Amino acid sequence: MSVRVKERKESLQTSFCFLCFTFPAFQPPLPLELALERRPWKTEAVRLRILLSSKSHPELTFSFSLIFFRYDFSFPSLSPLFFSQPETQLKKQKRNATLLVAAKKKAFDNRQYKKNLRAKAFKSAEAYVKEYKALENQEVANKRKAKAENKLYYEPEAQVVCVVRIRGIIGVSPKVRKILRLFRLRQIHNCVFVKMNKATINMLRLVEPFIAYGPPNLKTIRELVYKRGFGKVDKQRIALTDNSIVDQALGKFNISCMEDLIHEIFTCGGRFKEANNFLHPFKLSSPLGGFKSKLIHFNEGGDAGNREEKINGLVQRML
Repeated sequence: MSVRVKERKESLQTSFCFLCFTFPAFQPPLPLELALERRPWKTEAVRLRILLSSKSHPELTFSFSLIFFRYDFSFPSLSPLFFSQPETQLKKQKRNATLLVAAKKKAFDNRQYKKNLRAKAFKSAEAYVKEYKALENQEVANKRKAKAENKLYYEPEAQVVCVVRIRGIIGVSPKVRKILRLFRLRQIHNCVFVKMNKATINMLRLVEPFIAYGPPNLKTIRELVYKRGFGKVDKQRIALTDNSIVDQALGKFNISCMEDLIHEIFTCGGRFKEANNFLHPFKLSSPLGGFKSKLIHFNEGGDAGNREEKINGLVQRML
């Protein structure tokens, strides 16, 4: 057997050596060209012993040893025989590759979903701004028309009121406690939105000494939702920090972003019940400057009861 070592040097590449074995009398089953790759950081010497045999002469065998020193040999044809990986390692690599593909696909789908949701929310916000402006202009036109005709303009009654609990548990009767629980006002300074009808009006009158309420404006609703808004997600209280939270919970009701939620509350739409139940009761702070008197009605100089548009000022001081 003759062994020839040929060294090739490339101008800007790491030098490679090809070690060729020539067997004139043998017919080896596999090609015996070994690729030698130089790796200068390899400092340990490894001895590899290989046993070869021929198909035509099985009784003849040849063994030789190779010493790896500062080199790393790669055997393209002999790797399945001498360098095969364990089955568990192969399964792990296959599993990790599958998981990586799935993770990349999920991340791409999530980016596309958020991109489409942002575009949809932007269009909704533009439409709602035009709607709110039209409502405001219509109200101004009605007031001017009534004044021109020497008449009084009677504003329509509020469909939604903002209710804030201002007293604690001292001196609360069982009926009042039950009504406050139905309104979800379990703690002092809790705030909720309530749809006005005959039943809720009677309930509010029964608990007037313990609450302050009135119709909120658009600014109050928007600041409550954005600053103190929490939603019910899987029976948990989750902060509303992303439109995707609203979309996943109320998307089936065509409420997919924060502006949709605010619009549904402000206009008392057909899905007001679902939108209001999704919102967790707002937990407000003590009002800046304090209360005047919780035990006296608002009409008598106190803080309890119906205060109409003045509720907006109270909520602003409690945010």
